[in-house]
Amino acid sequence: MLRGILPWSTYRPFTTLGLLLALTAPFASSYELQELSSPHCTSLAESSEELSQPTCIPNDYLSTSPGSVQTVFSSVPPGVSLKLHERASLPVQNSTKSFWLDTPGANPLAEEGSEGELTRDADVCIIGSGITGVSTSWHLSKMLNGRREGDSSVVILEARRFWRNGGHLTRNPFLSLLHRQATYNTSEAVKSFLIEQYSTSSLVDFIHDKGIENAVDFVQEGLVTVFHTEDDEIQARKDWAAAKEAGLDAEVTWLDNADLVEHYGLNPELNYTGLSTPDAHNLWPCKLVTHLLEDAQTSSDVHVSLHTNTPVTDITRNYWPFDHQNQDEDNISSSSTTLTTQHRRWKLHTPRGTIGCSYVVHATNGYASHLLPFLAGIDESDSDSESHLTSHSRLSPADLDAARGGGRPPPEEEHPLPEPQPPHPHPSPPPSPPSRGAYGIIPTRGQVGAVRASVPPAEFKWRNAWDGGGGWEYFFPRFQDTNDVETNTTKNPLIILGGERQHSGGNLEAGVADDSSLNPLVSTALRAFLPHFFPGQFSLPAVEESDSKQAASSNDGWEMEWTGIMAFTKDGDPLVGPVTVPEELLTTGEVNAQANYYEGQYISAGYSGHGMPRAFACAEVVAGMIKARITGEEWTKPDWLPEHYLTWARRA
Repeated sequence: MLRGILPWSTYRPFTTLGLLLALTAPFASSYELQELSSPHCTSLAESSEELSQPTCIPNDYLSTSPGSVQTVFSSVPPGVSLKLHERASLPVQNSTKSFWLDTPGANPLAEEGSEGELTRDADVCIIGSGITGVSTSWHLSKMLNGRREGDSSVVILEARRFWRNGGHLTRNPFLSLLHRQATYNTSEAVKSFLIEQYSTSSLVDFIHDKGIENAVDFVQEGLVTVFHTEDDEIQARKDWAAAKEAGLDAEVTWLDNADLVEHYGLNPELNYTGLSTPDAHNLWPCKLVTHLLEDAQTSSDVHVSLHTNTPVTDITRNYWPFDHQNQDEDNISSSSTTLTTQHRRWKLHTPRGTIGCSYVVHATNGYASHLLPFLAGIDESDSDSESHLTSHSRLSPADLDAARGGGRPPPEEEHPLPEPQPPHPHPSPPPSPPSRGAYGIIPTRGQVGAVRASVPPAEFKWRNAWDGGGGWEYFFPRFQDTNDVETNTTKNPLIILGGERQHSGGNLEAGVADDSSLNPLVSTALRAFLPHFFPGQFSLPAVEESDSKQAASSNDGWEMEWTGIMAFTKDGDPLVGPVTVPEELLTTGEVNAQANYYEGQYISAGYSGHGMPRAFACAEVVAGMIKARITGEEWTKPDWLPEHYLTWARRA
């Protein structure tokens, strides 16, 4: 959410970052059930303390083994404690103030659709108004334009304000190619870079075609990635050689320590080396997403609407199955006089009312597990991961209902269970090895600040973005407001700096879905980073003189600091495609029976801090799948899409 690029050395499973430890015990929780006063439901609470807002689960979803504690996952063999991480909360309403969203005039759609009449019916409901959600609506507006009798309709539902909180538009050219090649194969490794090239170039083309370069603060000044050790550079050069052999665009300039010191002012004592990538861009993400949405709303016969401050709290089946005068729901437009909300496949519940729709897109990234609790992921801290998945992590039918988090309709709206449906049109591979989805999507808080350099623009040494190396820091300068024409004054360049989660206190902020506060340990590290990295270009943080060899300025240049929620998967790549419960969580007899439970629901989430260069293309994949269903066409996988991104892919 906060950044568009992870350092290339971190494009590996979480064990490389040390995040595997952070994604287990610190925020994992086994679930027990405590009776509420209602005889019809049970409260889901964490082991020893009640949740502030208990989740009501109908009692007939649960089963109890004699003499044992009643648990959601009662099918686990005796003596084995199955744990899922706690599902994410809804986004908090009192988030920290962000430069990207709270600068005056930056977010004109902030409260769009938050008052007045709520859309009650749509072909497609998209949950989340970030780069994925808006890009999905944009692609659908193009794909469905003029394709149906009557207008198609898309509604975007956002839990709080219109949202896109940051990110570089910078692709990874080749780093970690050999690791990906060893993990998957050469074709998959190459496509991991082709999708970023396609996604970033598509957005750049949109910006140029619409002539909005200045409107979105678009710049192309390149990226410098630094290497902390000689081994890091050697590995990068090996990836570079493999990229050239594979035919990838690998145009870079290698920089030695003297280059970094002379041309950029890097601290010579660090003795870092690096490389410069010319095809790297920066912009104002919220402004870009705003233009994408406005184009979707005005350049097509597809009706696209937005409701902010409208959180989706639950999704329930609206019928079992569709049957309205033998009509196929996929081919009925929202303007059809014979179609009413009650005949839509799904009902989305919000505090403002319900919305019926045929298709649902989960573009919620770090919050995905709130509506899809199984995506909280299995906690592997207690046992061997493979045996834990293949032997102990099975859900009975009753357990599955509970894990859905209230997906079953209320008793007064109960419908018969669905008849067996035809297989999903998207192919599925054999059931082994375990699916990536079994490990979940983990919310992870990132922290970012806006700081002024201590020197004027003429004395500032660089305009490019940076990957600080080591997997943690990322930053770029903004010169757009350095010359204030109205006041005839000059401001120093403003730097957007994020990272430093390694100083957060032990868990790398993994499992944190609350962006209403700052981590003071991260704040301290952020303020100390740039003065050390670029001596003489930034003021030292305000600390006691006795604690520093050099006196610190009382004004360290910091103007704003905020947090936001990213979403990490175990292998660092997103889950894209139809929503499916991982087969590892189902008993053998339930795999086929439950295959169609989430029919019509799709997801693109889990970008692992690298969303801007991938989300637009991933949204195109989901939109293409929905368009194929609506038009009755066959969906064809794009040449640039890695197979392992897809939700039905197995873990390597």
